[in-house]
Amino acid sequence: TDSCRPSSLIVDADESRSDDARAPDYANHSVRPPMPSNDSQIYIPGSRIYARWMNRDDPVSYGAWYPGSIHASKMAPIQEEDHPSGIPNLLYHVKFDDGAESIDLDVQDILLQYQYEKWLKDLNEYHSMPQQTGPRKQLSKKTRVYAKWIDPTDPDLHGSWMPGEVSKSLTRDDKGKSDVSYHISFDNGDSDTSIPSRNIIEESVYNELLQEKTREREQRKKISRRCGFDLISEASKIASPIRP
Repeated sequence: TDSCRPSSLIVDADESRSDDARAPDYANHSVRPPMPSNDSQIYIPGSRIYARWMNRDDPVSYGAWYPGSIHASKMAPIQEEDHPSGIPNLLYHVKFDDGAESIDLDVQDILLQYQYEKWLKDLNEYHSMPQQTGPRKQLSKKTRVYAKWIDPTDPDLHGSWMPGEVSKSLTRDDKGKSDVSYHISFDNGDSDTSIPSRNIIEESVYNELLQEKTREREQRKKISRRCGFDLISEASKIASPIRP
């Protein structure tokens, strides 16, 4: 999917953001990898980071994460007297890699680069599907599919599988090998003109793989519970070192 970039503006994020205007969560955060905790983080000028774009005048990109660096920081006008970490509330001036800037970003809208990239990797793993067996067949126009949504600026959806249909196919050269990619029209109205076949699963196959993945998860839970019971059982057989 094509990522929208922030325009080259300077935005006062303190005036544009609000807690109830954040991008919504589309998955169960009690299961999927949560956003890394950063409430006690202090960023120094020059730190490589990812930060949210909080420009209300740019609704398409609002809330998206983009790479950049810390330019400066200052004390927030309101401080928590009993903050458990004892760290003062700071606001940050961020310069994005494309030249845009945001002033007065809160700490919860910023992550260190390595934290953010690790989070994306964990999300990819969370959304991964069991390996398909057998050769992949070429998909015809209008075939119902699930395609992997790749958008590093949107961790709520990045790596997830989105329903849609094939608009057309095209052959491309991938590292010296001929490969088929597809133009997919998603059910949510978005589209991607060139998704490699490895990131597309026919709808019927996707449903089978999803059931297989669910069974594997349940099996792992059962094994984990059995292991816990076994440890308790074995521990109960150990004679107490305390003698009467």
